[in-house]
Amino acid sequence: MNEILTPNLRLIPLSKHQLFELLYSIENLEKVFSISIPRSLINEAVKRSINFKLDQRKKTEREDHIWLTYWLIQPLDEAIGVGLLEFKNIPNEMGRVEIGFGMDPSFENPDLLNEAVDHLCAWALEQPNCNLITATSVADKSTISILEKSGFMKMAQSPTDSLWHRYKDSSQKFPQLVGQGFQSIGIIHTAFESPKGTPIQPHIEDGNLASIILHPALTDGLKDLDGFSHIILLYVFDRITQPKLTVKPYMDDQDRGVFATRAPARPNPIGISVVRLVKIDGNLITFSGADMLNNTPLLDIKPYAPPFEPQTVERIGWLDQRAARLEESSDDGRFLEN
Repeated sequence: MNEILTPNLRLIPLSKHQLFELLYSIENLEKVFSISIPRSLINEAVKRSINFKLDQRKKTEREDHIWLTYWLIQPLDEAIGVGLLEFKNIPNEMGRVEIGFGMDPSFENPDLLNEAVDHLCAWALEQPNCNLITATSVADKSTISILEKSGFMKMAQSPTDSLWHRYKDSSQKFPQLVGQGFQSIGIIHTAFESPKGTPIQPHIEDGNLASIILHPALTDGLKDLDGFSHIILLYVFDRITQPKLTVKPYMDDQDRGVFATRAPARPNPIGISVVRLVKIDGNLITFSGADMLNNTPLLDIKPYAPPFEPQTVERIGWLDQRAARLEESSDDGRFLEN
């Protein structure tokens, strides 16, 4: 594994043996590289990640081991390791991989970390199996600044965190096409990586910014859509593996027929949300009010037009006694349980 040299840094990929030393015998690693390594770099999260990487290396081909390591950051003018970079796993079948990084808090030069992230991302995107680098659940302002300076685009934002992408070719944002009977027309990107805490209806979190990457071949279909303030999204609950005919809704205490609810565990796991359209830029659509998980396959987009909708509703069934719970309700992951 070759080092990466930048104008101010040396990025050192650690071998399997060196990962082990970083975890259990850091003094030996310091002797090998003739540098000091702050112990503050090796926190509990890093220890868990190293153990994961060592385990994964046993199950993967040797040529993929370069993705299952840490890169040690060393300034060229100092004999010290100031930070660590990693990829969370091997690029998936769509060429997507997640990056992680950190720097010793006593080393006050964020520009060096930005330089390290930028060059490692450039290296990764030169590899034939990598098309997209992501950073998920980002909340720290300094991390956001580094991502912005390193060519990442903000794809989604919630009140607590955000999602960022850096593409191999920013003009070609290809979605993952997923067969679900219908073919996905694009991918919805949100700040929600897991069901727990995800809003159960769009208007509850109107401040959540999210995005859709429409398949580029379908871009012409967006003509005139920007004239509408709200759009209807039809999508797949693609993480549902066990459909149910009776469910206990988030806002109720007893079982209901699934067709009398909007629960995701349906025979055909199709979701529908009315969201506010923020802007359209080519095949990239930004909207607010996200209530679906990140990487959700999109089936269709329709304009929302009040004249087409019923003006009066006589009854809303069991919800009549439960509607007050909407403001305080959120997903708790119950529908991913078998």
